Amino acid sequence: MGEKVPIWLYFDGNGYAKSGNVTPEEYLMNVKCQIYTAIIHVSTGILFWNDWSETPEVFDRLIPLLVELKQNLDIIKLDTLEKDIDGDKHIAIKGNNKEKYIIASNTSKTDTITIKPHKGITLKLAPLETIITRLK
Repeated sequence: MGEKVPIWLYFDGNGYAKSGNVTPEEYLMNVKCQIYTAIIHVSTGILFWNDWSETPEVFDRLIPLLVELKQNLDIIKLDTLEKDIDGDKHIAIKGNNKEKYIIASNTSKTDTITIKPHKGITLKLAPLETIITRLK
């Protein structure tokens, strides 16, 4: 589609896609991983749909993630300088002349992975874990 075409993703804010045996916390951990993975793959927008007639148990627990995304928005908007995507490992280095950040996700539901996103840095990500941190 080209670099100038916006890519917006919609996420289920009520947990309709959540299996009955999955807790809201487990469901939202998966959603968070999907969101950060989409950002790494250059998604330009994220929306949530809700049915206000449904129970708010999932959406209420989603609010801290929305706050986190808003707090990280300036980082997310930075240029993507590098990407490293291999299996369950998804890494983007974002930045400018003054600062660089790593956004990483582990899409495995079972395995911890070790990543080396930058010289001298080694990080372990648990299953479905995401990180966003400044590189020194």
